[in-house]
Amino acid sequence: MKKSSAIIMAVTVGVVVCVVTCLLTIVIFFDQRGGGNDSLSLKEFSELGKVIDQYYLYDYDIDEVQTAGLKAMVASLDDPYTVYYTKEEYEAFNQSSAGEYEGLGMMISLDKDTGGAVIVKFFDGSSALEEGVMVGDTIISVDGLDVREKTLEEISTLCLGEGGTFVTLGVKRGDEEYTFELERRAITVDMLTYEVMDDNIGYIHILQFGGNATVLFAKAMGEFADLGVAGVVIDLRDNPGGYLHVVVEMLDMVLPEGIIVYTEDKYGNRETEFSDEANIDMSFTMLVNGNTASASEIFAGAMQDYDYCEVVGTTTYGKGVVQAVLPMEETGGGVKITTSEYFTPDGRSINGNGIEPDFYLEYDDSGQDNQLDKAIEVLQKSIEQQ
Repeated sequence: MKKSSAIIMAVTVGVVVCVVTCLLTIVIFFDQRGGGNDSLSLKEFSELGKVIDQYYLYDYDIDEVQTAGLKAMVASLDDPYTVYYTKEEYEAFNQSSAGEYEGLGMMISLDKDTGGAVIVKFFDGSSALEEGVMVGDTIISVDGLDVREKTLEEISTLCLGEGGTFVTLGVKRGDEEYTFELERRAITVDMLTYEVMDDNIGYIHILQFGGNATVLFAKAMGEFADLGVAGVVIDLRDNPGGYLHVVVEMLDMVLPEGIIVYTEDKYGNRETEFSDEANIDMSFTMLVNGNTASASEIFAGAMQDYDYCEVVGTTTYGKGVVQAVLPMEETGGGVKITTSEYFTPDGRSINGNGIEPDFYLEYDDSGQDNQLDKAIEVLQKSIEQQ
């Protein structure tokens, strides 16, 4: 056999094997869903692999083919919250959830109206903040790659990397576009900050329900109690959510005995999370906005249902479904998959609806935080009525 023929045969076999491996999951999935004669079999995928290998004009990366197949399978579910992660994306997700990573030190969120990745916050040590990137900027490119159709996870992964390396970030600000050369740095994020403000009012800003949020929440409430703080403003603005068990742990500290949240899967199975009778006797108000999502809405909805606080701000995002994050051993990646819908203690469905504030107030960007001022005003009236 000629050397060239052997190479062609080896490539053909390799492509077919990889394509089959990539798409085997799809076949198994449809088999488990009860697919019958109308379901595709391995034969069709194998045939397609041979056609691509024999006739396709251009070179291609088989790893990219595999990844595209897995991502396409998940994307076909038409669920914006179900995502397949490559190995790099999965590692980035775990790092950001833990609160320690090497990157640009900024939090991004999906704009509900435009679908763009918008910068909503900077962390201490952020090179992006130092170089002039601003809250409200929409990320349009990373190292020259157009990312306007990329997921938040894909964009985050591109921004992460070894400390001391640089990345070129393109953003859109209004009608103008800007480019910044930014250094990746080691970033440590406290998922919660707190302080005592004027008039003995406590303030807690929960960035995300993960990392050290539970520990810091308990610490804050303990210090507030020792100081005799009369009431607390809890700020959930721009909080994208986090882990269900974390928000349950935090609500268990605050609420009286009863239901915190319950979830239902597609089979009607219900799982209910309860709080015990130990609770914190203190007045609260809460701040929310359109980027308050998922676990944050569980928190706000439960507090609202128990009449433990009044909510100030704008209607929340409306993400009332729960995802499980599962590793994919074969690829080293993972999948975040929607498994159930959650309901507030009173049975309210948040999905597509959001939490309606008791006091609707748009943010005034003139320099004074009018929403926080209103939350303090509402809290002081609540304290006076006790």
